[in-house]
Amino acid sequence: MNAIKRYFRQPGTPQWLLVYELKLMWRNLGIKRLKWLISLALLLWLAIHAVAGISIYGLLKGAEGGMVIPPVITQLVGALFWVMFTVVLSQTIAMSVNVFFTRGDLDLLLSSPINPRTVLLVRSLGIGFGAIVLPILLVLPFAHAGLFLGKPSLITIYPALVAMALLAAAVGVWLTMLLVKFIGARRARTAAQVLGALIGAAVFLASQLHNFLSRETRAQLSDWIKREAAPGGMFEVESVWWWPARAFLGDVVPMLVFLAFAVMAFLLVVHFTYQRFVTGTQESSSAGGSVGVRRGGAPTQMAFANGLAWVVLRKEWKLILRDTKLISETLLQVLYMTPLLFAGFSSSGRAAVFLVPGCVMIVAMLVGNLAWITVAAEDAPDLIGSSPVSLDRIRLLKGVAAAVPPLLMVLPL
Repeated sequence: MNAIKRYFRQPGTPQWLLVYELKLMWRNLGIKRLKWLISLALLLWLAIHAVAGISIYGLLKGAEGGMVIPPVITQLVGALFWVMFTVVLSQTIAMSVNVFFTRGDLDLLLSSPINPRTVLLVRSLGIGFGAIVLPILLVLPFAHAGLFLGKPSLITIYPALVAMALLAAAVGVWLTMLLVKFIGARRARTAAQVLGALIGAAVFLASQLHNFLSRETRAQLSDWIKREAAPGGMFEVESVWWWPARAFLGDVVPMLVFLAFAVMAFLLVVHFTYQRFVTGTQESSSAGGSVGVRRGGAPTQMAFANGLAWVVLRKEWKLILRDTKLISETLLQVLYMTPLLFAGFSSSGRAAVFLVPGCVMIVAMLVGNLAWITVAAEDAPDLIGSSPVSLDRIRLLKGVAAAVPPLLMVLPL
């Protein structure tokens, strides 16, 4: 035990940095929320263990020569895997933004004797394993139930989860660094948040696609899926698309291939994005300190607007645009409500009644979020309170600043 502690406490080593990353993620959960999260997670985990045990027992009882997994189950698990992978990928992109641009400790690490490549490697590992908390909660009970019920091959779920974390981290870090390369570190922060929101909502929007297709198109799509899922099709049970699912279902060869592919992809991303990681960190740091001075050294001319109302509105809108987390959350809410709006544009007169209340619901949610930022999250309330302006008027203008963007968004409808 002491040898293990000494191994993880050696300063400057990858394992020491990884422990540091996990501690930061643990602290970010919050002390007050942490107790409730742990209690709920344990109760949910026990319930999932019971469901997993019943499911595996039913499959074992119905088969004489051991548990036989029907092909349709493999295809269903494969589809669920790709759905979960998009959710994990969305999390890795959001965590990449936080780790690379928000936390603000990369300057200290890169100026230390630690190899910058090691810093990127460990940060990427932390991103990957921090994003698979939900899959761990949902999937690991099946591995434990398999061990107790005579299906030890389900232990492949452990390396399959590791492969999933590495692959999601590789894709998420690669996309983030690609944004840094093409639009710069400062703009990449906002773009990555928006990209993560789009990926996270893509599965939900795809699941609602059938509601907006004609009956003939739905029939053609259903026939195509059945044809491709049959033997010899693109999505047959032996297809490479379902190898990750087979890795989770206890198949050793697909698990080894999946793990090897994920490790190779992860190492390649770390190797080829290393220089962009260092350059992006320097750009992000320098961008934060170059405010108000032009490159030539001449001070900028600050243009002040006339009138209190326009000054307050411009100030609030600028602060909203700078809050990347707020932008991504707002976009996510809009995307989740998009199917309701499309239902209003359908040819059915009955469906059209959803358009107006749908718009009202979207505007109300967005105005509430923006109003919380503009009114309740004011960073300088003492400064505003000491100004020679009525506080009620300031609050009214803040409310107007929160209401105008959502109203402009639904005005064309």
